[in-house]
Amino acid sequence: MKKLISVIGACLLALSSMAQTSTMKVSDTQNNPTYCAMLMDGKMILTAEGKQVYASVKLANGTIVRTDCTVVKTDKTKVHLKNGDCVDQDGNIILAEKK
Repeated sequence: MKKLISVIGACLLALSSMAQTSTMKVSDTQNNPTYCAMLMDGKMILTAEGKQVYASVKLANGTIVRTDCTVVKTDKTKVHLKNGDCVDQDGNIILAEKK
């Protein structure tokens, strides 16, 4: 009887952990990274998926994201990202939440 209860408990635990997994495909995040500005060692760096970016990136719409966290839009306007600000693949700037 104790073994049966243990097996049922283990099955329930396994099923509950499977229910909490994300449904987002890994390929979706790899094909559409979001570029974010992050303050590291007193210097602003550009990151994508938590890793530092060492070269400027040109998005599909022509927007350029530089490694110094400057975004050059297609109309040649420049925006400097602040700590926590991000740019999606469409060139939309997502401002960090103010705390």
